[in-house]
Amino acid sequence: MSSDQNSPPPAAPDIFERLGGTLIKLVASLVLGSAISLAGFFVLIWADQHIDIADMITAAPHLNDTPVSDGAAATVTGRLEVKKPANDPLLPNAKAAFVVRRVQVCTVVEVAPSDDVWQQGTTEKQDVEPPLVAKWVDYRPELINEKSPDDLRPLRSVGAGLSVAGRELTAVPEVLGGHVVAPAPGTVIGAKSIDEQWVYMDTTTTCIDQDSIGTRRMSFEVLRAGDLVTAFGKSWQDELRPWHGQLILGLGGRDGLSERIGNRRERRAWWVRGVGATILWIGLMVLLEPALTVLGVVPILGGLMRGAATLLTMLTALALTLGFVFLGWGRPILNELFWGILR
Repeated sequence: MSSDQNSPPPAAPDIFERLGGTLIKLVASLVLGSAISLAGFFVLIWADQHIDIADMITAAPHLNDTPVSDGAAATVTGRLEVKKPANDPLLPNAKAAFVVRRVQVCTVVEVAPSDDVWQQGTTEKQDVEPPLVAKWVDYRPELINEKSPDDLRPLRSVGAGLSVAGRELTAVPEVLGGHVVAPAPGTVIGAKSIDEQWVYMDTTTTCIDQDSIGTRRMSFEVLRAGDLVTAFGKSWQDELRPWHGQLILGLGGRDGLSERIGNRRERRAWWVRGVGATILWIGLMVLLEPALTVLGVVPILGGLMRGAATLLTMLTALALTLGFVFLGWGRPILNELFWGILR
């Protein structure tokens, strides 16, 4: 006989080896599940501070009332100061810290037919071409056949050396809200007519027929030196720096800025939060995996328990996400935990 037939069978692992392997798997599952769950919470925090800045502005301390450490997000309200005014060639001597020129073009657009276009009593709508009307629309290069002169295009001009309540703004801010000015006749270079806030650069001021197509009008929105404004950013000594790329300036007090920013909450934040909730759900499932593996020995019971655990962890992840977003569950602790990374 061969030596293989005479060799003793391999020894089965003793109970301590099996227990050690099980313990290692349990610890690995707990560590991995906790790490994945924290990653889900990190995505939720990131969505608030990088995309949906409305929550950050509402929760940020106000430097007029509360001093903060360098690097913290904050708001400040005060008079706007500017060392060098903004420059719009069409609006000279405006002495404004910020000027936005909005341009509209008269063009032909399709209007969806209303229900009264169709004959009454018919079950199906008639095959009718949608009507065409002349209408003022915001400027786009493709709306003009010839090349539009540069001085008739939209423009955004910001002055240099902006500061609010003695705090210098170190970058060009995003401006929310301003004065829509109605210049006096002769103020805007090249203007043919001024009607309320609209400045017409052509002889006609109407947009009603084919002869009006291609005419342009514009309006100006400004912030002036001395206006009461509120700024949001990162406090740093006597400066206000961008908070993760966000430096925001708005006309009026802090409540007005919060209202304006709240009205433009970005839908992208909810997509990112959905990703965070999914990662959190996966982390919770990984945490329960050792128990589900043990229960999986029983065929019917194991399948039922895995299905119940999937539903339970999904609902838990959803509840934690909604509680974090709307009620602030755990937000202070998580902000402190991820402060070094987010900062």
